[in-house]
Amino acid sequence: MRLNTIVGLFGMTLILAACQATPAAAVAARIVEPTPQGRLALQQIVAAALDVDSVALAPDALTTSSVLIVERAAFRDAKGDRVMGRELGTPIQFHLVMQGQRCVLMRQSDGARWNLPHTRCASE
Repeated sequence: MRLNTIVGLFGMTLILAACQATPAAAVAARIVEPTPQGRLALQQIVAAALDVDSVALAPDALTTSSVLIVERAAFRDAKGDRVMGRELGTPIQFHLVMQGQRCVLMRQSDGARWNLPHTRCASE
């Protein structure tokens, strides 16, 4: 074999290997046909991402938009009154994306990602 042919074959092999190793591009998505199992999974993943025991999410969260904004709960005393007044922390943003057929929740601040089980998505 000629050297040009060998180099060409080697180059093509590298290109094909790189294409297979590249993950599918992420596309903004929203939840379609939400299920109770999917809603529970979303709540658990968001709570874990925020390092809290539980979160309250709207029933239509991520069904009309790919963006989920979660504000920290205000500190309250035993009577339910706010302790420190206004919550000054920055809300946490999540984005729902599709990677191939998977629904993936991504935290905006650091790009951390979680697969959403029991959830069907469609691109926005």
